Amino acid sequence: MEVFERIKNFITEKTKNPKLIFTLLVLAIVLGFLLFSNYGLYTRLKLRDEKLELEQRIIDEKKIQDSLKHEINKLKNDNFEIERVAREKYGMIKPGEKVFLINKEKEK
Repeated sequence: MEVFERIKNFITEKTKNPKLIFTLLVLAIVLGFLLFSNYGLYTRLKLRDEKLELEQRIIDEKKIQDSLKHEINKLKNDNFEIERVAREKYGMIKPGEKVFLINKEKEK
């Protein structure tokens, strides 16, 4: 409790000086502006984090785009890839081939 009494006494002594009160008030306003305004530190940190997140998202989307371009290129130029997709996705077969369907039972 002695610490609180010291703090209370210090504050009451210093608040008798109006110049000090005015200076502290101006300092508090300037500090609040620097921290919380549109151009303040808090906003800048939040925007920096958002920028980093968006940059990472761009990198991820470019990887997906490159993968899709590679797949398109394979489908345009590789006959084996075209045949694989036709067989797997559309169930197409060559003349004279027989298709065997295997039922997979779910394990319990």
